[in-house]
Amino acid sequence: MNKFTRCLLPIAAISLSGQVMAEGSYLTPTVEKGLVKVCKTAAKDQLHQMHSTMKKHDWSYRLMSLNVMCNGQDLISFAEQYGAKKTTAKLIKSIGSISVTDLASTRQYNYDVTLKID
Repeated sequence: MNKFTRCLLPIAAISLSGQVMAEGSYLTPTVEKGLVKVCKTAAKDQLHQMHSTMKKHDWSYRLMSLNVMCNGQDLISFAEQYGAKKTTAKLIKSIGSISVTDLASTRQYNYDVTLKID
């Protein structure tokens, strides 16, 4: 085996494993149920229940505010649409100041949850 082939095989294996991991990102049923509950409790202005669900899954308000979509809207806009003033204020406060980061160096996952409010 020549030098080129010995160097190329590990690089190819690493790059292929990265593609498989990126395509394999999905929601488990437990996580999906948790996200739906967060969206519902945010819309109903039930801050305590939303906090309990987030604590159970070890999610932060900032993470939820920046990454979760409910019925095609970000979580803050969704809660605001249903008049959830306490929830909206808490989520906005959690964002704090925004900083600029190089998107090429970070991996972001945004999840959109579709639900029906009773």
